[in-house]
Amino acid sequence: MTNSAVSIILSKKSSNIKKINDLRGKVVISTAGTVNLKQSTAINTERSFGMTVLSTRDHAEAFLVVETDRATAFAMDGILLTALAATEKPQRASSSVENTPR
Repeated sequence: MTNSAVSIILSKKSSNIKKINDLRGKVVISTAGTVNLKQSTAINTERSFGMTVLSTRDHAEAFLVVETDRATAFAMDGILLTALAATEKPQRASSSVENTPR
């Protein structure tokens, strides 16, 4: 059995993130202790993206970090992040979601 969880990136539409390569040189956030944080760090190293990969205590804090422009994107499990985006306040609804192939 393999771990096939799909990570996605949530970012503000105004950040113009359309594909994973658009994250070069950007700040990416994920929740501490998650596979998604490890994946983001690995992708950054493997592809020499020059991203700053940071962690937060929980998902709500990570969402807030993107909302307040302290990070460009939030990397998380696809199902969880889609659910978080769907339940947030209207001003946060201006976010876009994209699959991030490994």
